[in-house]
Amino acid sequence: MLDLFCRSDSRQMHYCQSEQEKDQLQTNYSQVQSLQTNLTQRTKQLEEERDFLMVVNSNLTQQRDKLKQQLETPCCPDKWKMFGNSCLWLSKSNKSWSDSKQSCENLGARLVIINTQEKQDFISTLVQRAWIGLTDQQNSKVWKWVDGTQVLGNGEPDSKGDEHCVEIYNFNSNPNNWNDLNCNYQLYFVCEKIMQ
Repeated sequence: MLDLFCRSDSRQMHYCQSEQEKDQLQTNYSQVQSLQTNLTQRTKQLEEERDFLMVVNSNLTQQRDKLKQQLETPCCPDKWKMFGNSCLWLSKSNKSWSDSKQSCENLGARLVIINTQEKQDFISTLVQRAWIGLTDQQNSKVWKWVDGTQVLGNGEPDSKGDEHCVEIYNFNSNPNNWNDLNCNYQLYFVCEKIMQ
C-alpha cells in the first residue's frame, strides 16, 4: 500500500524516500548500537583478562625472583653442614694431621679454622675429638691456622713435648676446648669450605 502511495506523487515520493532512509538509518543505528554494546562487552572482557594476566605475571615474577635468590644463595655439597658462610664436613675415618690436611685440600677445602665462639660451639655439637687447622709445626710455640693467621693465648695448646697439632677436645667445660697432640695421632678431622 505504501508502495502505491509513494508512486502517485513526487511529494509523496520524496516523503516515501525519506521514510525509507529513516528506516535504513534506524536499522544502521540499531546495528551500530549493537556493535557498540558488543565492543563494550569485549573491551570489559579484555580488561578483565589483562588484569588477570597482570596478577599472574606478578606472581611469576615473584616466584622467579625467589628461585633466582635461592640459586644465588650458596649451598653446601651433600653431607656437608652449613655454618655462616662456611660448609663443614666431618670425616668418617681417622688420619694423621698432615693426611687430614691433605684430604681436606683434595676436597677443595681446608682443615677448619675456628675464629668465633659460635663456630667453636657448633663444631662441638658435631664431634668430640677431631683435628682442626691449627699447628706450630713450622715454628715451635708459634701457633698458626692453616691460612697463616697466628693464635695468641694461654692454656691449650701448650706446646709440651712433641705435640704440634691441635684437636678439638670436647670432654671438658673449657669453651676453647683445644688440645695439642703428636701430629701422627690418628683422629677424625673437620674440613671447611668458604662459600663465595
